[in-house]
Amino acid sequence: MCQVRESRPYITWSLVSAAKSLSHQFPLHHILVVRAVRLEAHTVACYDNFVPSSSVGIPDHTPTYSALQHLERKCIKSVPPPVGGARSVLRSETHD
Repeated sequence: MCQVRESRPYITWSLVSAAKSLSHQFPLHHILVVRAVRLEAHTVACYDNFVPSSSVGIPDHTPTYSALQHLERKCIKSVPPPVGGARSVLRSETHD
């Protein structure tokens, strides 16, 4: 983020800084931070693993829920299951 002069004022909102801030504000909660797959022009974050986007970072609309399914798989791998045996809190919330 410091590579581009225009981005320097926003360094306090970098991925690492935001994760640290959230972990201090919510010490009893899990914090899951998703890093962008690529940066266009060192400023536009592209999350192609969730939503495909063009070469300039414009996201494509897809009518599927593949982004949510991808995020759910990441959560399941990253966070231990809740006490009580529920495999996925996200799964029960998305089908309501």
